[in-house]
Amino acid sequence: MNPEIYTIAAGVLTGAAGATVGNYLLMRKMPLISDSMPHIALPGIALGLIFGFNPVIGAFLFLALAVLIVWYTENTTKLPIDSIVGVLFVTALAVGSVMVSEEELLESFFGNIEKISQNDAIVGIVAASAVLAVALSLKRRFTLASIAPELAESVGVNQKHTELWFLMLVAATVALGINFVGVLLMSALLITPSVAARNFAGGSVKNFFALSVLIGVVSMAGGLTMHTYVGVPAGILVVLISTAIFVVSVGKSIVSDK
Repeated sequence: MNPEIYTIAAGVLTGAAGATVGNYLLMRKMPLISDSMPHIALPGIALGLIFGFNPVIGAFLFLALAVLIVWYTENTTKLPIDSIVGVLFVTALAVGSVMVSEEELLESFFGNIEKISQNDAIVGIVAASAVLAVALSLKRRFTLASIAPELAESVGVNQKHTELWFLMLVAATVALGINFVGVLLMSALLITPSVAARNFAGGSVKNFFALSVLIGVVSMAGGLTMHTYVGVPAGILVVLISTAIFVVSVGKSIVSDK
């Protein structure tokens, strides 16, 4: 099988996982985390580049550590989660920026699919499938905790444990997506498909989830495929495609409201 097929398959599954996790971010009114969280991965990426191991592993380890810090700090100090992530974001950005060269930093910011090996892609396929499976299996718990926390508690949903699971899924999704779209463009995977799907869904949660995954898959597959022909970085193409779909969704929403 052509190695590029593995990369596209990993990208498509990552797009589906990103859209699904992004739905929960949107329902929890935490979209800004999709911008802040990826930067926390920079020191881990830098360590991978310096010591010669897969930067995605380093990214996930740093993100997982950050999740534990955020989760513990939020539950012991009652500080808003956005403010805690914000502090870690600027700290990690500063530390990561001094650990790598400008060229490596640029690749981290925008992604570079040329450096994804066949083995990396296969691992990405398995990991993205696992993230997607967990995100969907916990759909009821995440949805209840997001839109009706009191009801969730009344039916036995542990809010603290649910939030930890959720933040770990965000961390895993971000680590997987960095190879494809980079640190700066992660919102194209996490938020844009979800926002566009909400405009198309017409209030149906089922349609919202299905359409967001479809948009995430189309954006990623389109960006990775077009990259081969136009020479523009794949991450930028993914952003442009998902944004174009979002613009269409806004137009549809405006027309429907009239």
